[in-house]
Amino acid sequence: MDELGERDEAGTEGDIFLVPPSDLFNAFLEQTPDRLYIKDHQSRFVRVSRTMLDVFGLESQEDLIGKTDFDFFTQEHAQQAFNDEQEILRTGRPIISKEEKETWRDGTETWASSTKAPLFLVSGRIAGVLGISRDITEHRRNEQRVLEQNTIMNRDMESARNVQAVMIPGEIPRHPAVDTSVWLRPMAAVGGDCVTYPADPEGRMLFFMGDVAGHSVSAALFTVLLKYLADRRGEHYTGDPGYFLNEVNGALDRRIPDGFVTGLAGHFEKTESGVDLVVANAGHPDLLVFRRREGRVERIHLSPGAVMGLGLEAASPADRIPLQPGDRLLVFTDGLVEAYNPAGEEYGIERVLSSAQSLGDGKLGAALESLAAASARHREGLEQQDDLTILGFDVKESGNRD
Repeated sequence: MDELGERDEAGTEGDIFLVPPSDLFNAFLEQTPDRLYIKDHQSRFVRVSRTMLDVFGLESQEDLIGKTDFDFFTQEHAQQAFNDEQEILRTGRPIISKEEKETWRDGTETWASSTKAPLFLVSGRIAGVLGISRDITEHRRNEQRVLEQNTIMNRDMESARNVQAVMIPGEIPRHPAVDTSVWLRPMAAVGGDCVTYPADPEGRMLFFMGDVAGHSVSAALFTVLLKYLADRRGEHYTGDPGYFLNEVNGALDRRIPDGFVTGLAGHFEKTESGVDLVVANAGHPDLLVFRRREGRVERIHLSPGAVMGLGLEAASPADRIPLQPGDRLLVFTDGLVEAYNPAGEEYGIERVLSSAQSLGDGKLGAALESLAAASARHREGLEQQDDLTILGFDVKESGNRD
């Protein structure tokens, strides 16, 4: 047992103040987990910690005194360390927490965070270099693993984004009485909003909009499932959008852990004066119709329906909404309304109504983009907080029908 240990065992806790500084220093060098060292003007080791000896595979201070980094590391690493230390001796400026790769003569590579400073004597003269190195090899390896995983994840996300962009909404159909356009922007690379136009056996323009609870990859995977289910059910569409939603819901039942889907489905039927929208919903927001003849926006309150995916067959009964030539129908997910500014104020349906009022004219696609832009301006620079999809339909004037 060393002298300090004997005094500790024999005395009390307060006796440490009676221990000579040289004994405290020696105890510190023996017990610190870091690699401490003192070097002279030629970067030769003068004194090191026990950890430093263990790293070099040496038994005693005498085995290391006078040696340099060139005795243990490759020329490249040892030369860089030597250059750093000579610069410290020349300028008196320390190097703080420099992360560097250590290349050993046996081919091993490790990483260390090193702090080196000039060692001043009482006279003020620089006598050498004082250094502290901490092994950070495992930390760097973990960082590299995280970087590699992030690279893979980003590549996968980009692939998912490309796939989703092709699939949703897919091919947009042409209709003799109705023009349609979609504006879709997920909150992240991929999102949970779904739009599709299932092929109706009777040739009606059938559409489906769904909003999967949640965001990013998990929600995006379910949009693919949702589109698949909607498209397959469309092949047997009976003209009842409520029944259609319940069919999709039945296939979706309990397949979304801790989640649900809001949905809306409808089709257009020609009438003598225009077209009727036959529509049902499953927890989806209301619709807006710009009545061109009256020059006003009307909010359409749909019959209530429960969300999908929770085991409830509760889509709303179908509503029939008459539309005249020139009318513009707007359908959107809640990301349009539920946009918040830095003050915590929601964009809200009233602002959506006001924006829609001024967008009744002009091209449909530009109107949808302007509606989304108005919501974005309300956020005042905040990031998009939800997936956002806007679906628009223009009832063609009689002279413009295909």
